Amino acid sequence: MNNNDKKTGDVDFAEVLGMHGYLFEQICKSVLDKSEITISTDNFPIITSENNPSEIDFIAEGRHPMKREVVLYLVCECKREEPTLKKWLFLKSGRFTKDEDGLMLGIERDPTHNITLKHSAWPSLDNIKCSNVAFRIYNKKGKGTIAEKETIYNSCKQLILNLDAFIGEIKNLRLMLEGITNVFVLPVLITSAPLHFASYDVNDVSIENGRIESEKLKSEEVDYIRYIWYSSLELYNKKIGGNFGILPHWELDIEKATNRAFEILVINSLSLESVLDQLQGKIQYLMIREDN
Repeated sequence: MNNNDKKTGDVDFAEVLGMHGYLFEQICKSVLDKSEITISTDNFPIITSENNPSEIDFIAEGRHPMKREVVLYLVCECKREEPTLKKWLFLKSGRFTKDEDGLMLGIERDPTHNITLKHSAWPSLDNIKCSNVAFRIYNKKGKGTIAEKETIYNSCKQLILNLDAFIGEIKNLRLMLEGITNVFVLPVLITSAPLHFASYDVNDVSIENGRIESEKLKSEEVDYIRYIWYSSLELYNKKIGGNFGILPHWELDIEKATNRAFEILVINSLSLESVLDQLQGKIQYLMIREDN
């Protein structure tokens, strides 16, 4: 037997592992290992609010450079795509356009170790775009190029279920290191799919057939995007997000908040290193909001 053989029979192990996404997850972890925001734990076992066992791909941790009691946690999910075949397209949202409008979860601990969940403003990443509509674009045999929403929806669903369980661990098991008083938690979806951001004027859409001329849909490739993801009514009825009430949400009025919208940072893997550098530089500016 040749131990250097990459194949056994008709099976190419390298091809299978690559398609599975395991290797993609490993290289993403390797990028974090070289940054100031490092892996806190990987393959973190959880039970989701759907009562299913799951694992968080990894949780990364960044510390305030001067105040070590302030921590940013990135709860990360990896989604491998074939970048030459699949693209993710995000459409500009008329309702959410300013980075400073973004909210993420802040956790405050008092001297008696009681934990309070509050809002926090998003880190102001350079030229970040905001969207609440996403499509996966690819060629489907016999149907040409198509756009579908399900794949991105399911990836975000898994990420938010994992985040909900992680917050439950913080609340129920006091999973916070000694000396930490303020924690900021950001859900992150890392993908190898190229990210594109498009905008259009609705008046350019044909009322007759719902189409728009190519030159009137303006698009650009971006490194990352702030994505407002809506959970289904089914998940809402199962109290997804029950561990954190209103997660990062554009609606500041708690009485009107729906619990159905969550903010996610989507990053193209080629830009992961530079985004981590930006996030580390923003930690010192993160603040718990006092108006909620």
